Amino acid sequence: MKLVRFHALRDKMMRELNVRKSLQILSFWYVFSFALATRKHSLEFAAEVSGKDKSSFSRLLKNHPDVAVLSLQDLSKKAAKGFSKVLKALQSLPWKVALIVDLTGQRRSSLHSENSQKHNHGSGYFVGHQWTNIILVINDKIIPLPPIAFHSRKYCKKKGLVYRSEHEKVIDYLGALNLADYIEGYRPENVIVLADSGYDDKRIEKVIVGKGWDFVMALKSKRAVKSVAQGEKTTASTGWSQIQAFFKAHRRLSWRTVCLLASGEKKKRKEFRVRHTTGWLKGVGLVQLVCSERRKASRGERKYFACSNLTIQPEQILRAYSLRWRVELFHKAIKMHLGFEDVSTASFDSVVSHVHWLYCAYILLQMDLPGVPPQARTVAERQRYVMSVLEHREKANLLQRLTRINGPGEVKNELKGALS
Repeated sequence: MKLVRFHALRDKMMRELNVRKSLQILSFWYVFSFALATRKHSLEFAAEVSGKDKSSFSRLLKNHPDVAVLSLQDLSKKAAKGFSKVLKALQSLPWKVALIVDLTGQRRSSLHSENSQKHNHGSGYFVGHQWTNIILVINDKIIPLPPIAFHSRKYCKKKGLVYRSEHEKVIDYLGALNLADYIEGYRPENVIVLADSGYDDKRIEKVIVGKGWDFVMALKSKRAVKSVAQGEKTTASTGWSQIQAFFKAHRRLSWRTVCLLASGEKKKRKEFRVRHTTGWLKGVGLVQLVCSERRKASRGERKYFACSNLTIQPEQILRAYSLRWRVELFHKAIKMHLGFEDVSTASFDSVVSHVHWLYCAYILLQMDLPGVPPQARTVAERQRYVMSVLEHREKANLLQRLTRINGPGEVKNELKGALS
């Protein structure tokens, strides 16, 4: 019976992946290896779990990155449509779907890996690759869409590619993204796009508004804005001030206290002071502008936000932006539990395959899988259940061998050979 459970799990994952037959078994075992709890998700581990040769997985990654990309595209659409059959509001907000854009780094041991370079991210520099992740949050489920790889100038020259900045790639990606392929009963007004100040670019914001979506964007302190009254009195090219100076000049705007509950089991309460008004965001149009800080926070910790929806309250803007933390949880899960950085190949095509197969495993672990109970919510918990299914399969195989004629003798000889 336990052996059947593994077969059911295998068949379910293979159906969802929908890979062509010649690569079906290898792709299943590589994705399945990510679904198991281990210290390092390497090619050696995939070979050990599957009984296949390590070189087979190496060829799969290097020669078929397109298969991995198409598999993730197909799987993310199927998963999103399944989760969005009955759309629920995001934390009592006017939106039902969040689209979060954020950057993550993939550290490598040296600069000799293809497309590897120094990046400035977070608290300092790292050597490796840079990925821009686009994730959907639907009914409390995180669905990663195919990520955007950053290509260095050297790599573009080597491959004959046109160099594109990260923002240019994000603009093209969002412009081409058709959410009707992902969301049942798709309506643009149900979608909110969230991003930090690294994506505060009028071109990105105009693409979002042009798609009929709303955005809540953290603004750079030097972003140009002006009040509604100034917009009526000045020309399009005059009257602008940096948002930091704008709120200093508008001290008449009173502070309001907003309380938010942090996500997680402890549900800690956080208090913020906010000031807000309606104003013009240069190059975009009329938005809500918010200045926010933690109560009793030290100076210099203020953040500024713009929201394209003019009807909601400032506390709703902060609550919406707090959803951006989901992408950080996603980054933590793929790095701690799924081996995002456990790649040692020199070829960048292999890295692309590795990342896309890994994201497929992340989506599969959120689905209803045989042998995994619904109460297992985290990636680590679900990995442990998948591991137990694999162990049951190995025990069942051993019992089956022991029932054969001279089966105990064969097993005994194998153990002796292994111990000698």
